[in-house]
Amino acid sequence: MSTADTRTTVAAAYEDETVVLGYLQHRKRFAWQRLLHNSQSALLNHWRRKSAAQRVLEVAPGPARLSVELAGVSSGVMVENSHEMVAVARKRLRDAGLADNWRVVEGDAFGLGSLLAGQMFEFAYTFRFLRHFREPEREQLYAALRERLLPRGLLVFDVVNAAELTRIESRGVAKSADEIDIYDVAYSEESFRAEMDRFGFDVLELAPVVRNFALQSEISYRLERWLPWAADALVKSLESFPGRQALEWVAVCQKRA
Repeated sequence: MSTADTRTTVAAAYEDETVVLGYLQHRKRFAWQRLLHNSQSALLNHWRRKSAAQRVLEVAPGPARLSVELAGVSSGVMVENSHEMVAVARKRLRDAGLADNWRVVEGDAFGLGSLLAGQMFEFAYTFRFLRHFREPEREQLYAALRERLLPRGLLVFDVVNAAELTRIESRGVAKSADEIDIYDVAYSEESFRAEMDRFGFDVLELAPVVRNFALQSEISYRLERWLPWAADALVKSLESFPGRQALEWVAVCQKRA
């Protein structure tokens, strides 16, 4: 698949009106998805506080799913390619009283250099974005993000666990009708650290989330309709057990000086 084909496919997936309208509901439909969201939000807030970053960049925020929960940002910028998502993100920021804290820029992340010329950031993050591209495109995006980060700046994003993805695929689990069918790159811890080393980042943390996915997802699907509160409680309690079937990691990477 060519670079152009991949970029077009990813962009088109998030410009579809049905996807835009149902995005947030779909991402929090089951208990394990709510746990995933809450874990991502907690880790983002922890590292934003720890770094004391004020100049923050989010790439491909969608409907500002995470940004409305990120505290302490005084000078944030979002870059989102989908016109439909931009409108939703701006509304959600206004509703959360954060319209003055964030500027939403409509444009292609592959053009960060021109979209954000001269602007530098202490902290950047992106979720459900980098994973959708093959290595030549990821290399372009890593380079663009490095260029916009100050020395020792942080980059936070999600990383798919290859072992767990293989297990899921081996079970032949079909995607639901509303699941976006799109490429995901997956890693072992070693292969991910090697990739980040090649592209000029040091990995500070690789935090496993949804640590016991097989059991947590089974509980979610069985209890969601009748006892969603019980599903949330059980799925959350299982996160304290250091299982080997984490769905993914949240990676915290530092720009190498």
